[in-house]
Amino acid sequence: MCPKFYASSLVDYVRSNENIADPLTKGLSTDKVYRLSRGMGLKPIDEGNMRET
Repeated sequence: MCPKFYASSLVDYVRSNENIADPLTKGLSTDKVYRLSRGMGLKPIDEGNMRET
């Protein structure tokens, strides 16, 4: 007989102010985008070095 496997998950509530995925899922204020982007380890863009596309 095949063994049965059971999966379990743990889900934690994360406040929007602390959710680093928010910039990827909804429109946010500039302040929140900068703060949460740094939480992801992203560096700020130097606007002098930006290229136009």
